[in-house]
Amino acid sequence: MSSVGTAEPLLGLASAPDARAMARALDEPDWLLADRTEAERLARELPAETNPLFVPYVDLRPVRFGEIAAYAETRDAHAVSADVPSGASALLHVREDTVVARALSPDAAAAGVPATVGVAN
Repeated sequence: MSSVGTAEPLLGLASAPDARAMARALDEPDWLLADRTEAERLARELPAETNPLFVPYVDLRPVRFGEIAAYAETRDAHAVSADVPSGASALLHVREDTVVARALSPDAAAAGVPATVGVAN
């Protein structure tokens, strides 16, 4: 049975048990877990796309969703630089399970843009 046109292939990465395990591991607030589990429930209720003219912009057919697993633990670049590319306000460089670099322009920092990844300030 194909699940093309549904959110089902992606939901294996966002199951309620996985969200609870990650929330415990990351010591996240209860409200964030509640939001994630509600989003997962609502996504499962989405209808399949039935319009034969609908073509997604990204062809996900070759993706092997069953082989994808979320990282239980990640590493972080501890220092936040102010060195961002010309015209950018922020930079986040991620390689697999590691945040390699984080940078905020002085204007972004002054505006309150958080320099942390995955944690509300």
